[in-house]
Amino acid sequence: CPEYWRERQQSERRERVQQAKKHWENQCRAFMGI
Repeated sequence: CPEYWRERQQSERRERVQQAKKHWENQCRAFMGI
């Protein structure tokens, strides 16, 4: 059923966005620490 896949895609995208945000926060922190 397409609805299931849509939900799954959205959740995966959300996970990826959160991971990217965390990654950039770490990058910024390391950059500021220098």
